[in-house]
Amino acid sequence: MTDRQLLRHTVATVAYRAAKTMRGAPESFAAFRPGPKSNSAVEIVAHMGDLYDWALSMAKGQGKWNSATPQAWDKECARFFATLKAFDDLLASDEAIQYDLTRLFQGPIADSLTHTGQLAMLRRLSGTPMKGESYNRAEISGGRVGSDRGVECQRECAWPPAGFFSSFASLGVHGDRDSALECTGPAETPRLLGCRDR
Repeated sequence: MTDRQLLRHTVATVAYRAAKTMRGAPESFAAFRPGPKSNSAVEIVAHMGDLYDWALSMAKGQGKWNSATPQAWDKECARFFATLKAFDDLLASDEAIQYDLTRLFQGPIADSLTHTGQLAMLRRLSGTPMKGESYNRAEISGGRVGSDRGVECQRECAWPPAGFFSSFASLGVHGDRDSALECTGPAETPRLLGCRDR
C-alpha cells in the first residue's frame, strides 16, 4: 500500500465513522451543545467541511482557509461529504500533491477524526446514542466516502429471539440483545457478542 492509498483508506474511515454519528440524529441535535461556550453539533460539522476544503487547497498548493457559516443540519452534512469526496478524488487522481502527506494527515485529517469523536460523545450526552460496533471489522476501503457508509450496520436485526438468553441462564451465561449484536456487513449474520460468565 502506498502512502497515498493509506491516506485514502484513512479518509474512508473518517467517512464511515462520521456518517454513523450523523445518521438518525434528531432535528434538535444540530443545535445541541453541552455548555454555553461549546460549539453546537452543526458548528462542528461545518468545521469538518472547512477542514477538507483546506486539505484540498493545501494539496493543490494554495493553503487557503475559509470558515463557512453553518447551514441547516442536512445541508451541512451533505457539504462535509462533498468536501471529503473532492479531497479523495484528488488523492485518487494522477495529479501531483503539492503538500507533505504527513502534514495533511496530522492536520486536517486527524482533526476530523477528533471532531467525529466529539459528535459521537454529543450524541450520547444529548440522549441519542449510536449503537456500538467493532470498527476493525467494518467494510472500509479507499474511495468509499459517501454519507451512506455504515448503513448496513444500522439495520434492525431480528436476532436473538425473545427469551434467548434466559434459556442459557442455568449455564451461568448472561447477556442482552443490545450487547449481543454486532452487524458488520450486508451479507453477514449477527454474531453473539458480549456474553460472559458470572
